[in-house]
Amino acid sequence: NLLSNIGYLGVGVFLFFMINDRFQKPLDIVLKNKNKPLTGLSFINMSTNQTDSLAAYKNKAVIINVWATWCGPCRRELPDLEELQAKYGKDKLTVLAVSDEEEGVLKNYMDEKKLKLIVGKYFNHPMIDSLSSRPVSILIDPEGNIKDVVAGARGYNFFNNWVKEYIKL
Repeated sequence: NLLSNIGYLGVGVFLFFMINDRFQKPLDIVLKNKNKPLTGLSFINMSTNQTDSLAAYKNKAVIINVWATWCGPCRRELPDLEELQAKYGKDKLTVLAVSDEEEGVLKNYMDEKKLKLIVGKYFNHPMIDSLSSRPVSILIDPEGNIKDVVAGARGYNFFNNWVKEYIKL
């Protein structure tokens, strides 16, 4: 019995470090750039079919939500992000819901769910490509600097508290 418990403990420790490497290290890459600008993020805006970039949203807080249509937690948090966007208005806060999925898949989902968020298919970006889990949200201040990153689905209250210090009133 003791031997099997030691075996389970060993497997648990192994899995902990494996999971930590897979999920935490990419977040640490983002956090290593805290208070620095997130540059080079461009995407196809599904509403306009035009190339867009993070640079176009300077002077307001931005939440970059990295998500996927196949991700249940992602789909559950999008309405809360839309509600937050509506509360502050696009002149104070922009939520960019970006994915690496095919444009047609994103457009269909956006149309089906009547999403009002800016949904985009992002182009290769080393920092965002390193994120292996979904959803991940990155908070950008009005000057364009990374302020924080969280993995996993969150709700309206979390996002509201997370962003409000960066909202210019």
